[in-house]
Amino acid sequence: MSSKPRYQHDCDACVFLGEHKKYDLYFCGGDWPTVIARYSSDGPDYTSGIAFKDHVEPIGEAFNRACERGLLKREDYPGMVRCPGCRIILAENQECDICKQLGAMSS
Repeated sequence: MSSKPRYQHDCDACVFLGEHKKYDLYFCGGDWPTVIARYSSDGPDYTSGIAFKDHVEPIGEAFNRACERGLLKREDYPGMVRCPGCRIILAENQECDICKQLGAMSS
């Protein structure tokens, strides 16, 4: 694992978690902590979001590394699944409000 990022990153608050395949991985704390997978030095060339940890492989890797370092607690972030109706990502056992509202509108 490299100790320095390959790509420029514009947030001084982020913690570099190392490289994974073509990505530089980061944890960003604050009010809404997240994990980031950057794939170039161009500003918008990254993907992020703890909600995608079970669906986007480099985000899952960043999440696991952040948990291993004690930056996140795994139990605070349950598994995520896609709603079979509208395909948005929800926490396990969470009811989809969108589909519930659409179902009420169509009946």
